Parts: sequence; structure tokens; C-alpha cells
Amino acid sequence: METVADDFLERLRAYVRKRVRSVSDADDVVQTVVLRLLEAQATREIESAHAWVLSTARTVIADLHRARARAAERLEQEVAAAAPDDEADITYCLGALLRSLDPEDRTVLKRVDVDHESQVALAAEHALTTTAMKSRVQRARARLRAAVLARCKIEVDAQGRPTGAATCKPPTGGESCGCG
Repeated sequence: METVADDFLERLRAYVRKRVRSVSDADDVVQTVVLRLLEAQATREIESAHAWVLSTARTVIADLHRARARAAERLEQEVAAAAPDDEADITYCLGALLRSLDPEDRTVLKRVDVDHESQVALAAEHALTTTAMKSRVQRARARLRAAVLARCKIEVDAQGRPTGAATCKPPTGGESCGCG
């Protein structure tokens, strides 16, 4: 009896895997089909188990693909709704503002804030104490913040944290930040 069930499951898995990319999704589909088979057998008699299983597998696979398509569509809508207006996006300014910093500040910020390197490891590499490296990073961040505030209009709360959209100030004889 066990070999019949094993043979059935292997054939079902092979059928599903040809139609589903992910092995884990294929396993989920197989589990759902087997569960539905067991539930259906408990409530009614199935005339052709083979045809019923294939029909159910096709339905479950279609449900999986529809669910994925809906999830992808919702994600696209959320991203589109969350995406700031290009003219108000401060990220376009950051590249130019980072380039305007001292090379040492730029390197420290890139390694710590972009590459997520440890300040402890960076301190050891530069033969500095951890405290000295943390101070260097904080000073570089302060200089970047000053550059951003000098070139961009940013809504801030009472504690000085950004709260709203940011837009570029028109250049006043100085170098444009490059974002528009």
C-alpha cells in the first residue's frame, strides 16, 4: 500500500513541478491537492481519482499563479504610491552632495552607512580607537547634514528630524547639487 501512495505522490510532484518554478511552491501545491483529496473522499465518492487529482492540481496551480500576480500588482501599486515625486526626492541630491565632501568623509560614510562595515573594524584598519572612529563618522555625518540643509528645503520637526518632502533650493550663484 505504501508503494502505491509513494508512486502517486511522486507522479503528482512531477506533474506539479513541470508547472511551478519553485520546489517549495510545488510541495505546497501537492499538499493542498492531497488535503483536498482527503476532504473530498470523506464527503463524497470520487469516480476517477486520477482525473480528479489532475483537475484539482490544475486549479490549485492556477490559484497560486493568480495569487502571485495579485501580490505583484499590489506591490507595484504600493511602490508607486510610496514613490516620491522625482522633483521632491532628495536622494537625487545626495550623490552630488557626497562628492562635494572631503574624500576622507566620503569614504568613511560610504563604508559605514552604505556598505554597513563595522566602525570597530574600520577603526582597527586605520589604527584608531573605536571612540575616535565613531567621532569621525559623526563629524562626517554632521558635515553631510549641513550640506543637505544648505542646498535643500526640508521640513523638520521640533527635534530637527525630517518630516515631509524635500526639494532643492535654487542655486544662488554656487554650484548646483545636480538634482534638477
